[in-house]
Amino acid sequence: MGSQQTADVPADINVRLADELRGRTMVVPNMLSDLLQGWPSGRVNPHYERLKHVLEGILDCAVPQAWFRKKFIDSDLAFFTSAWNPDATWEDLYTMGLLTIWAFIWDDTFDMGELEVAGDWDRACVFRAQTLAYCRYWLGLESVNVSASEFPNWASHTTPLPSPSSRSSMSSPSPLSPSTVSARVVQARRKHCLGEALGYRALPPPAPNVACAIFKDLGERLCARFDEKWRRRVYCQIEYYINSTAEEQLLRIRETMPTYEHYLRVRHGTTGFRMFALIAEAATRTVLPSTLIDSPEMGVIMAEANFMIIMLDRQRALFLNSGKRYGSD
Repeated sequence: MGSQQTADVPADINVRLADELRGRTMVVPNMLSDLLQGWPSGRVNPHYERLKHVLEGILDCAVPQAWFRKKFIDSDLAFFTSAWNPDATWEDLYTMGLLTIWAFIWDDTFDMGELEVAGDWDRACVFRAQTLAYCRYWLGLESVNVSASEFPNWASHTTPLPSPSSRSSMSSPSPLSPSTVSARVVQARRKHCLGEALGYRALPPPAPNVACAIFKDLGERLCARFDEKWRRRVYCQIEYYINSTAEEQLLRIRETMPTYEHYLRVRHGTTGFRMFALIAEAATRTVLPSTLIDSPEMGVIMAEANFMIIMLDRQRALFLNSGKRYGSD
């Protein structure tokens, strides 16, 4: 009898969860009307139309696949940027627009199954390593020691990049292994030190694809605006974001259902919220002192604000998947 009951229980946790939820009613609160009634809404930066035109031009150059490009045009990333930064000047709004379009395209490179690196763990590791080297260079940090331990209250959820060797036989090896890429990055940094002694800067590492090259303009703008310590802090958050996408991709490739705690830990990084929050200083013309921004209290504020973003995003996705308009009863 007991063995028969055990035999009837699906071994796959995903199947068991689907069976448990099938036919049940889920009550989801409307956060827009119930919890955020007093929040300001409806304000959009007056430079929205101009930014929309500029970002669509960037998409034409950076995203060769028509179907992929249309996805971002339909998403209207200029509106996203303009709604988040309603008071920014044109130059500052453009800086935030560059961050937005770079981050969204980069993230969907792994989320969209039609793209090559989405299901190829080894190639994805190479892509991530190349991205980090590229971002580091254009933030002016290629010869600087950067460690997340310098900003402990911003790294409370950081997880190490999963090793390619931890994968099961899920894809064929890439021509360039992550260790090879890492060795080349180290070699490039050594060459830079020699070049610096001779009075010139080493050549930049290649962008992993055309879309990632958007970061060049963004990095140059941040270098002109902020000091090295601030840029180190930003790079650590970019690294945290990219490492988190690696863990998320590994779960997806292995078809593994994470626990709630595991999901939240990964999602805190994949939102990219912390790098957006830091770079938003450019749009608000506010530069917080290091003693404040690196304090434990700021770490708590960032974690709680990030959690709100996660909840709103998941509720929005739930409404979209159910065919209902977000914010409706």
